[in-house]
Amino acid sequence: MLHVELILNMLCFFPGTRRLLTGQSVSFSLCSIWSSFTEPPVDIDQLKLIMLLVGTPGPELLKKLSSESARNYIHSLPHMPKRNFADVFLGANPHAVDLLEKMLVLDTDKRITAAEALAHPYFTQYHDPEDEPVAEPLDQSFESRDLKIEEWKRLTYEEVCSFEPPLFDENDME
Repeated sequence: MLHVELILNMLCFFPGTRRLLTGQSVSFSLCSIWSSFTEPPVDIDQLKLIMLLVGTPGPELLKKLSSESARNYIHSLPHMPKRNFADVFLGANPHAVDLLEKMLVLDTDKRITAAEALAHPYFTQYHDPEDEPVAEPLDQSFESRDLKIEEWKRLTYEEVCSFEPPLFDENDME
């Protein structure tokens, strides 16, 4: 597999791994672009490919998994040591390799945050703390509500109806 393909697989299907391990769904716009060019792998196979690079999760992370079937699957696999990213991404910028190692961490509590990634040396020439606003966390608590299908339909319809497109000033369009 080419390094670029590996990176795209990691970027696009890491969210699938999160869904597999925690039951949480994650969307990632780059994935929808690349997924049309590749055959989508099965989540369980993707998990194995990811672990071939980042290693088998330790007991600390396995305890955090809500899915017993995911824990059992991981236990059924042979131990996979974490690969040296510098060996995998030969010739890559060392800062890029370091950033990838910090981003491609299975344990979300140990993974680099977006703010930390922006401050990473790889982005030094682009980093401007004065021009990097941090958005408020998105409240997705509604997704955990236990509602009947008809209620979800009604709420979705109400949300669509409440949408007001932004007004554009014709002078701003020029």
